Amino acid sequence: MSTGIVTAVTVGGFLGAIARHAVAGPLNRRHGPYGTVSVNLAGVFLAGLFLHPLLDGLLYAFFIYGFLGSFTTFSTWQSEIVAMWRDRRRGRAAAYSTGMLAAGILFAWLGWLTGTL
Repeated sequence: MSTGIVTAVTVGGFLGAIARHAVAGPLNRRHGPYGTVSVNLAGVFLAGLFLHPLLDGLLYAFFIYGFLGSFTTFSTWQSEIVAMWRDRRRGRAAAYSTGMLAAGILFAWLGWLTGTL
């Protein structure tokens, strides 16, 4: 792996984490997991959109692996599900888990479709 790729992913990841904190943080503090939902669905839509060869090389590594990899937040989503389960909100945990998975696939597909227009 080249130094350029490593740098692109690192810088993209740094910026994606800052963007995630800026978007998801305030929403999560006020409205529960809606910040996580927002960044994950926006991220998978953009990832689907850029499955087409709009970017290549360093830009692809920066945006897809770095920025979107850090902007979307699988670990936070899973931690929220575990916290709901622990707090005996198991129906909500199941609905959140299933709903996010289905919505994520849908948004990635919609992004891909948008990219084909």
